[in-house]
This record gives sequence, C-alpha cells and structure tokens, in this order.
Amino acid sequence: MTTHDPSLQPSPHLRPNDLSATLRLLATTDLHANLLPYDYYADKGDQPYGLARTATLIRAARAEAANVMLFDNGDALQGAPLSDITAQADSGWSGAHPMITAMNHLGYDAAGLGNHEFNFGLDWLMRSLAAARFLITCGNVHSGPDVPGPPLLSPYLLLARQITDRQGGCHPLTVGVLGLVPTQITVWDTHHLAGQLTAHDMVQTARRLVPQMRREAADLVIVLAHTGIDAGPHLPGMENAALPLAAVPGVDAIIAGHSHQVFPEVGNLRQAAVDPEAGTPSGIPAVMAGFRGSHLGVLDLGLVRRGGKWRVQSHRAEARPVVPVRNQAPVPADPTLGAALKTAHDATLALIARRVGHSAAPLHTYLAMAPCSTVVRVVTRTQRAALSRAVAGTAHEGLPILSASAPFQDRRTWRAVAFHRHSRRPAQPSPCRRSLRFSQHALRAAPQRCRTARLAGAGSGLLSPDHSRRH
Repeated sequence: MTTHDPSLQPSPHLRPNDLSATLRLLATTDLHANLLPYDYYADKGDQPYGLARTATLIRAARAEAANVMLFDNGDALQGAPLSDITAQADSGWSGAHPMITAMNHLGYDAAGLGNHEFNFGLDWLMRSLAAARFLITCGNVHSGPDVPGPPLLSPYLLLARQITDRQGGCHPLTVGVLGLVPTQITVWDTHHLAGQLTAHDMVQTARRLVPQMRREAADLVIVLAHTGIDAGPHLPGMENAALPLAAVPGVDAIIAGHSHQVFPEVGNLRQAAVDPEAGTPSGIPAVMAGFRGSHLGVLDLGLVRRGGKWRVQSHRAEARPVVPVRNQAPVPADPTLGAALKTAHDATLALIARRVGHSAAPLHTYLAMAPCSTVVRVVTRTQRAALSRAVAGTAHEGLPILSASAPFQDRRTWRAVAFHRHSRRPAQPSPCRRSLRFSQHALRAAPQRCRTARLAGAGSGLLSPDHSRRH
C-alpha cells in the first residue's frame, strides 16, 4: 500500500465551523470481460484474476468506510469469450451483456468507456449499455463527422450524494465525473466508426468541461481517464495523457487506466511530476488498478468544508491486489457474482465446445513468431475459403486471393506465448476449445476481423503468378 496521509485525520488547522469527512473512491479498469476466474481457452477454472475476485475486495473496502463510490474506467465489455458471445450472431445468446449484469449486481455508481468498447461497433455498444443501472460518461466523443456534433453519451455526470462527516452529520455532496477515452479509437476501429464519430483531445476537452462542471455546482471533479501515465508535455491527441490531465485546474482526482499498469506502486512510473509513493501525477491523487481484475483501486479523499465549499485536504492511494502475496493463493471469488453469471458462463462453454473441424496433423504454436507456423496456415487458409464463398457469384469471383495473417502478440507477451501458452495437440477430431481455438488464442488474445482489399496494378492489372514468384 502507498499513502500520502496514512491517518487522514482532521487537520489541526481546522476552524471552528469547518467540517471534515472522508470519501472513498473504488475503481476497476481494463477488466476486458474477465468476470470469472476461468480460462475458457484452456477450459480451466481457479485462475488468479477476474472481477469475481475483485468483488471480494470491493465488499471488504466498502465495509471499512462510511462514504464509498464505485467506478469503472473502461475496457470492460470486450476481451474474453464470456462477453464476446454478445457480438457473435450465431452464439444463441440474447440476454444482457454479462459485464453489465455483473456491474449492476455490484452496484457501480458510474463508468467511463475505453477504446475496446468500440471494437464491435456502435449498435452493439449501445445495446450493451442499455441494460446498465448506473450512469455512463464519455466527454470527448461526439456522434457524426461534424464538429461539434451531439455527444455520444453524457459528457459528464453530476452525482448528488449524502456524505457523513466525522461527527456523524450528513451533508449534500455533488461529485462531478468526467469520462475520457483516447482519440485513437477512430483509427483503431475505423471500419466501424468512420463517418459516425468524432473524438477530441482529452486534455483540451477537460480544460473546456471542468470549469463548466464547477459552474454547475460540482463540489469535486473526478476524471475517469482511460489513459496511462506517460512522461513529457501534453501533445495534441496524446494517447497516455493522465499527467497533463491531472494538471488541469479544477481536477480533484484521476482514475487512470488503458496501459494495464498499477499505480501507485513503489518504484513504478518514476518520472518527473509523478510521485509513485504518494500516488500523485502533477500533485493530484490518482490510482490505476492494473487489468482483468488484478487489483482494486482505493482512493481515500480527506475532505474539508469551509465557507460552504468542499475541498480535498489529504488523500490515501492504494492498489489492492487480488493476489496479496506473490505465488500465494488469491482472495476467494464472490459466490453471489458467480451465481449471477452462471447462465452466461454455461452458454459460453457450450459455444466454444462447438466442433469446427479436425486436423489430420498435430498443431502447435511453438515459436510461432519466428518461423512459418502451421496454425497461421490454418488461419490464412480459412480466410481464403471464407472469402471465396463470399465473392461467389459476384464480379470478383475467380480473382486470385492472397491471404495474409500473423501471430498477433507484442514483445511483452512473446516469452509467454512461445514457452508457456503454446498449444500442442495430437491429430484427432476434437472440439475447438481443445485444439484449433486454443491454438489460435495463443496467437491472438481477442477476436480478429478479416478485411479484404481489391488490388490492381497500374496499366497491366493484377500481377501475374510468374511475376509474383520472381519477387
């Protein structure tokens, strides 16, 4: 645990008419639909992650404080089979998004969006959010290609709460919540969003909206910033902009994310204007809770009300892990959340158990990022077969098809893919979760979309087979 003011006791400088209280903010981020401690590709439970485990920390943290609010900072809806069934037309699933069901169950106060919320398009996103019993904000995304267009969602929230002071009295408190997402969403998901959305710079948006929130009587302003903490000054369109966001006048606290890091953490993110022990970028309290439910962000704000206005006097920042001691047992999963998700869990197991075919030869993903991989060949041949069927009977039928693919993992996960998450299965008919699907997951951690382009040479048309062989 890292703290700025371990005691959060009233200041000795309080005046006779001052009031003091503590507001606890709890935060999850980048859950990527890891709801249960279950690896669907390995068909194995009791994994050391998942919101069901974080829920146990949430329950304990709520019991410790009088004034508690729970937020999610985005990238919650996409990333695991348990949620991806909602975007698959033939999955047979027609219920609410399992993540929304879980967040309703846990009583979230509000949530922001992350970049992966847009991976399956706007129609899917809005359908998924429709079942939420909590409020959602996104301040820097507007509908349509024009500027300014109507906001996609509420640009900010003003949450009216009652806060209990240290003497037991209750007082009104208005908490302003501003959600922000990287502008790169319109690039990363351009095939879904082109012409439908405009994303604006996060810092410029905060500079515009935070004063407006203050004018509308926000006592505090909390930024749900789906962005990491990078060094350096603000640059237009900056992807990891928590540092300049914390410097925006009127911001009281930052809940960061996107980069899957943990903050505060001793020795982590040590750079100019960042204090990893105090948990402050640009001097403002902040927390970032890892990913897939690995941590719960806990941010205690010591408040003082003077002259009718609340202000943050002190803070305590902490990222509580679901595995308190390395290589030891994680905290237990919340059984009530598991029960609430049982129907979706069973439907997911049934879906990934569907047989999609069998291989006459053993498949593996050893060193898949080095030589040509058998599993990559399976992917490229499947793409080619699917496209051949799609263009049958059209003007494109009969055109040569070049199918390209690659193992999609970054350098940080290379060793894990090559030596720990590889798949090696014997040649036998088998359900996809035990062979092809498992092998493909070792190459790609998320669903991929096959995109097709028609290429023509200048003057001479498509390259001939002989010409392509020479080059």
